[in-house]
Amino acid sequence: MQRGLGSFHGAFKLRTQVPQAAPPHERLHQDMEAFIIKSKNIFIKTVRDSLFKIIQISR
Repeated sequence: MQRGLGSFHGAFKLRTQVPQAAPPHERLHQDMEAFIIKSKNIFIKTVRDSLFKIIQISR
């Protein structure tokens, strides 16, 4: 134990040194959600661009 620190204070200090982050399974869900949103945005952009090209060609 560190000198001058009680065991509770030492445990509290140890916990506060860890950056505030979600548990691993929560991070996984957040990462998956971000990936799905990004994938949908890419898909929508691709479809939009394709439709725009088709409209331009048909004119």
